[in-house]
Amino acid sequence: MQLPLNGKFVFEYPDKMNMTLYNVPIFLSNYKGIFKGLAPAGTAYGGGKRKYIRTEKTKGKTLHLIQVNPPPKQNIKEIFMWINDENGNPDYLSIKYRDGTNVESENSFKNEFKYSLPDSQKALLKSKIFNAKASVKYKEYKINKK
Repeated sequence: MQLPLNGKFVFEYPDKMNMTLYNVPIFLSNYKGIFKGLAPAGTAYGGGKRKYIRTEKTKGKTLHLIQVNPPPKQNIKEIFMWINDENGNPDYLSIKYRDGTNVESENSFKNEFKYSLPDSQKALLKSKIFNAKASVKYKEYKINKK
């Protein structure tokens, strides 16, 4: 099943994010909070214990695998990030939540407004409630505007 949704995503460095989706189907309306919470970037750099695992070559890229264990009070239990050596962005993420939810994502970035910003994301979400594939295309950036 494909659900073309539109929405607004607001991120405030390092750890605040909120996504508002428009025209959400009724079966997802019970899970409004699923897109709110601490951002993985803030979790990774805001007090989590980081550990270098290894460097590997994938698709002609050099990636550094980093494991992050956030403080126990956070909903995110563990993050694995494959950081691109060329631009410092996470090409791949594996996020494990304390409630058993897992998110695996492949990410691409673009340079816009002098920043390296997310361009697209393909994700696989697995939880006790549902499994889903998501494909996100980011566009129409507004930097430091509400």
